[in-house]
Amino acid sequence: MNEVFEVPSEFVEAQPVDIDNEGPLLFLDNVDFEYQHGQPVLKGMSLTVQQGERLALVGVSGSGKSTLAKLLVRFLELEGDGGGVLYMGQPMKQIPKQQLRKFISYVPQEVQVFTGTVLENLLLGCPDGISQAKIIEACQTACILEDIQSMSQGFNSELSPSGSISGGQRQRLAIARALLRDSSVLVLDESTSNLDLLTEKKVIDNLLKLKNKTILFVAHRLTIAERVDRVVMLKDGRVVGDGTHEELLEKNPHYQELVNH
Repeated sequence: MNEVFEVPSEFVEAQPVDIDNEGPLLFLDNVDFEYQHGQPVLKGMSLTVQQGERLALVGVSGSGKSTLAKLLVRFLELEGDGGGVLYMGQPMKQIPKQQLRKFISYVPQEVQVFTGTVLENLLLGCPDGISQAKIIEACQTACILEDIQSMSQGFNSELSPSGSISGGQRQRLAIARALLRDSSVLVLDESTSNLDLLTEKKVIDNLLKLKNKTILFVAHRLTIAERVDRVVMLKDGRVVGDGTHEELLEKNPHYQELVNH
């Protein structure tokens, strides 16, 4: 326990920094990252994401997609000052985590459900005073409203971590929770992987209709890549393709191989 207590808390109050609303939303310049010394996962990663873009990160398992997604919310930290990643003009490492995570919501593939009601799970980490109408709207967007209404006590139904709802329901609950945070950036790290194709299509359609939101999909299915503004393909920790689905399918051999795999 002493080892845990000796780790500095990330929740120490820090002075917010001024965010520049002009220019790129995210800018990565020659970023390297490794979990183990001498085994880089990202190698010279450079990427620019504009505000309002809908972008899919694709690639085979181990290409660095999820690592990159976690770096963008500082679940992983770069060495040094982290100046290789800029968020709206500011080095990401200089932005306090509480401030950063008000701007960026991350939804993982494996979603944790906590003991409590459906409503308590939905509002976990969300700002106070969210209206019932907002909750309904978020659940409709995530295609989880009908599932909740079919439960014995609706939003007051009790959930437990041991499996009171399916994996697909957990993922849609987490997407609704992220929408209630009303962040300007949404990172979905293979967070529709447990959904059937029809339900996934409905959820993606609803997300793409949202305005004033940048959405980054870590895509496990190329059906998502076909419908976003831009596709970025990673291979061995590097960007090997950047364009629309149609452009990459026509000209990029790495993407052609992925599609035909």
